[in-house]
Amino acid sequence: MKSPPSIHNMRPQPMKLVPSLLAGALLVGLTGSAVAGTASSTIPVTATVIPACAITAANMQFAAVGNISPESGFTGETTQAVLALTCNDTSLSATVELAKQPMLNSTDGVTAISYNLFQDAALSLPWGTAADSTAMTLVSAYGANPLTVYGQIPAQPNVVAGVYSAPITATVSF
Repeated sequence: MKSPPSIHNMRPQPMKLVPSLLAGALLVGLTGSAVAGTASSTIPVTATVIPACAITAANMQFAAVGNISPESGFTGETTQAVLALTCNDTSLSATVELAKQPMLNSTDGVTAISYNLFQDAALSLPWGTAADSTAMTLVSAYGANPLTVYGQIPAQPNVVAGVYSAPITATVSF
């Protein structure tokens, strides 16, 4: 039978101490900050909005009419449409031109009805292009500018029944 080891016979075991030290160092490392420092900078942000205008238009629809000859007593048919002009700069002036074509009969594509465009309800200020000096000019076009276009079909001889249509090109120069 062996006798129990005595304190004097025991050898030190240094390896058992190493895992405890590693665990302690790891705990200290996890609770501390891993960042050595910080740096920052600003990022400039810029945008440029150039002066601009946009124009949209509603349909111009004349009422259905019968005989439009002068002999029938027809004196003309009028209607109106609204252009929406929006510009984003207070210093902008704008010229609005309307280029029209004769309304053609949808059946034969040849027979035409003439019509006129005006800037006023009295039908005294024609509205056309800069070339014929009838364009509308706005001195300050900033913001929303509803512009009413007045249309008139005058009496005309020898017009065939049918549906007539044509485009009007609205152009804004600023």
